[in-house]
Amino acid sequence: MASENYTVIGVDECESCQPVAPRKMEVVNPDGSVTKIYQTGDVPLEFLTPCMGIGFMTISMYLDGIHTMGCASRVYSLFSNWEQLSCKPARYPNSTNACCVTNMTKCECVYPPTLTKGIHQICCLDIRYGIPCDPEVPFLVNLAGYTVFYKTFKFSGKCCASSAQLEQDFREYHTTTSGKN
Repeated sequence: MASENYTVIGVDECESCQPVAPRKMEVVNPDGSVTKIYQTGDVPLEFLTPCMGIGFMTISMYLDGIHTMGCASRVYSLFSNWEQLSCKPARYPNSTNACCVTNMTKCECVYPPTLTKGIHQICCLDIRYGIPCDPEVPFLVNLAGYTVFYKTFKFSGKCCASSAQLEQDFREYHTTTSGKN
């Protein structure tokens, strides 16, 4: 029930799933449009603009208004999972009566999902690293906002492109070249 690709149909069902809510949830509205809901502290990759990247580590700008306030961290290393929120406005609807999370820390022993991975949001900066790279921490080579490589060693050549634009270009390139030898 707590998988990354979890989709909830209807708002009533969404509210009933809140205690075991996934990190990202999509609610299909009555008109057929989809609303994405993120848990407080999660920074959607598509909202980031990379400033520097050295393959497995990326520093990006996160300019999403009030949600840039405070700090959020999620770290997986060896057999531990550590999450912390500090001074974050509450984002997840109906999860709590609070309007702001002053401090919330969770540390647990877990089976390692990866060798090492960290996602940190400090005000408008988002810092990510992971070995190996994955969908939340994609391979990226970027210097001063100029992306040289994204997810592959194919030259990207994009300046100040958002992660959403880089992902769209990556998918378009692989769609057009998938039938060629």
